[in-house]
Amino acid sequence: MTIINLIFHSDGGGQYYDKEFLKLTKHCAIQNSMCEYPWENGKAERINGVKKTTS
Repeated sequence: MTIINLIFHSDGGGQYYDKEFLKLTKHCAIQNSMCEYPWENGKAERINGVKKTTS
């Protein structure tokens, strides 16, 4: 099974700018996406919270 057009979206924390992380995602053909503004992260955190409480 091959996954194509995979996007990894993050809040833009420093760990996601790490050279090794970026090298890994590039090797795996994963597109990185990061929030442009801090207030955008709330939407992602809300979704994560819902997933954690319903699992």
